[in-house]
Amino acid sequence: MRVTLKMHKDLQVIINEDAIDKRVKEIATQLEKELAEKDPLFIVVMNGAFMFAADLLRNFTAPSTMAFIQIKSYNGTSRYVLDANEKQLPELHNKHVVVIEDIVDSGTTLKWLVHQIESRGPASLRSVALINKKVPHEAEADIYGFDVDDIFIVGYGLDVDGRYRNLKGIFEIRSNS
Repeated sequence: MRVTLKMHKDLQVIINEDAIDKRVKEIATQLEKELAEKDPLFIVVMNGAFMFAADLLRNFTAPSTMAFIQIKSYNGTSRYVLDANEKQLPELHNKHVVVIEDIVDSGTTLKWLVHQIESRGPASLRSVALINKKVPHEAEADIYGFDVDDIFIVGYGLDVDGRYRNLKGIFEIRSNS
């Protein structure tokens, strides 16, 4: 299916809404089996992971808490120096922590965050990312939703300059030629 939206971009569906819904439920079930008795603390990497986290946590029915950290590593479609503040992290000592990420491409964000969390003495640490970009990473998530090639994608929380987060699927974004 090909969808053309305003803003002079051409979008090609990569992962549709039904596939996302199914996989998110599978991940929630897996995490619940592993963590149901541990009252986990989910740390959501904002802004991109907010839709994935909302759906994932609605399907995780065991007791849990959540916190948010804002980390930025892109300006438009270009990577730049990581913009993050470890002071946004809550108390983590002896907690069972699960990081929720939107995408692992270079792994820089995940590597930085895992280091920050590990230095605070959690009881355990797991990480889950909706998207694994098939490129070399500095860090790997424990659980991935989907693998994608080295393309620029948007939708379901992923954006370019704040746009396209509201799309229900994941789309490859290309400039019109």
